[in-house]
Amino acid sequence: MAGDSGSDIGNFTELPGMELGVIVNYLATGELGKISKEAANAIETDNTRFVLQGVDENIGVWQPTEKTRRVGAKEAVLTNPKA
Repeated sequence: MAGDSGSDIGNFTELPGMELGVIVNYLATGELGKISKEAANAIETDNTRFVLQGVDENIGVWQPTEKTRRVGAKEAVLTNPKA
């Protein structure tokens, strides 16, 4: 299952049998931000339900990492500090 916004939260919380959720990492807050932090904490573990797909918003492409670089930012970050 995949999602990129708060309206997709049900994809990750309400579907029985979901084995892996891919979150397009737009540095979400709220419920999706909480799940994003869970995914960040599970990086390099064998027991994860969620993974992050990073984005470079400056050029509009996915990154080969979990981190996202916001428009105008010099550094990519893993999660939104406000989440």
